[in-house]
Amino acid sequence: MNFFWLDASACSKRYIVEEGTSIINHLSAHVALNDMFCLLEGVGEIISVIVRSRNRGVITN
Repeated sequence: MNFFWLDASACSKRYIVEEGTSIINHLSAHVALNDMFCLLEGVGEIISVIVRSRNRGVITN
């Protein structure tokens, strides 16, 4: 069984379209969610990336 540890950049690609998003989407489609982990230290950075993208208008409500 394989487990995947994702850093903040990889986790944010699941929500923000940028280079590498297709790889994360492929991984998400083929690996059970309980086999993928986001480093706890990266959660704050992920929130920051999403908020900045929302403020720039890249994503909307």
